[in-house]
Amino acid sequence: MPAPNIKTYTLNHTYHHYGMLRLLVELNGDIVKNASFELGYNHKAIEKMLEEYNYKDFNAHKLLTSISGGAGQFLYYSYCQTIEKFLKLKISQYDEYSRILYMEFLRIYNHINMVKNILKALDIKYLVRKIKKIENKINDLINKLNASNISFIKIGGINAAITDDIISDIENYIKYEFSKDMRLINNIADNKTFKHRTVSIGIMSRDLASINGVSGCNLRATGVGFDLRKNMSYSSYNKLDFSIILTKSGDCYSRFLTRIYEIPESIKIIDSCLEELLGLEYEEKNRRLLNRLPIGDVYSAVESANGEIGINITSNETLKPLRVRIKNSGFGELQAINNILEGAKLSDVPIIMSSLDLNISLLDK
Repeated sequence: MPAPNIKTYTLNHTYHHYGMLRLLVELNGDIVKNASFELGYNHKAIEKMLEEYNYKDFNAHKLLTSISGGAGQFLYYSYCQTIEKFLKLKISQYDEYSRILYMEFLRIYNHINMVKNILKALDIKYLVRKIKKIENKINDLINKLNASNISFIKIGGINAAITDDIISDIENYIKYEFSKDMRLINNIADNKTFKHRTVSIGIMSRDLASINGVSGCNLRATGVGFDLRKNMSYSSYNKLDFSIILTKSGDCYSRFLTRIYEIPESIKIIDSCLEELLGLEYEEKNRRLLNRLPIGDVYSAVESANGEIGINITSNETLKPLRVRIKNSGFGELQAINNILEGAKLSDVPIIMSSLDLNISLLDK
């Protein structure tokens, strides 16, 4: 009997609502033979716009934080750190621990959002609604810290002290709500159907991740124990006790586990920050920041929920930066996308893309 003539064809494939990424998959039946991507459909020119603002312009904050998810806040944190390095500003311990607390809540929010996206890709609507409720709890705490949409973080520290009411809300969540929320998330991880759709799917090897410059949870899911908070410690992370979460398979399930196991570590960091803040006081600062930075070139990076995010500023001692360059997480994963998707079923592509947790809005800078 002659072999069936299976037609190869190319398909435009996008996942969820991201119209900024054009993912092209070449199919042999329902199996991915090749994959490629195109970016640039919604180019924001963020770097060039930052070069038009002076260093104290609040528009820089609005521009960076407008990026979807928590990535914009991580990016603005990096922007502040870069300017603080230029000016050699000493940040108070109260401000440092408050910043860390805020960033860890953003990390938790992003990881829970990834759980929701994978469940959406699997079309498990009941659990999507459950996870959305957890996401809203974390988002409420973040909004309280932001104090009515005013930025929590600023150049030189934070905008306002964390009030006793907010501290009480955070402590109540950790004490009464967190364990219940994690029980639900762990139950998802133990579900046989969930494992069937994620184990040994979308494998990214350790070598592939390292060669392409992958960072964050996607790198640690291949067994590489690199985390900027530990390996190139910034702020006051070196004074806090937490573990780097490692898994080794490099598949969708490993990436999922790495993120959900990081959530309790972030809560541990938040709890430590609250303890440290008890013995510290917020100091109201009216720093007059220089309009001009000294001549030089400074890069500062932070460990965001999606991986390494950094900003490089080149100054020529004028009111505005000579050049701004943004280091994004996610490009490494996209460079390796053909290797990751090759051999996968078409129905698995949304799950794989969701597990990579790419912030396309930031990639299309």
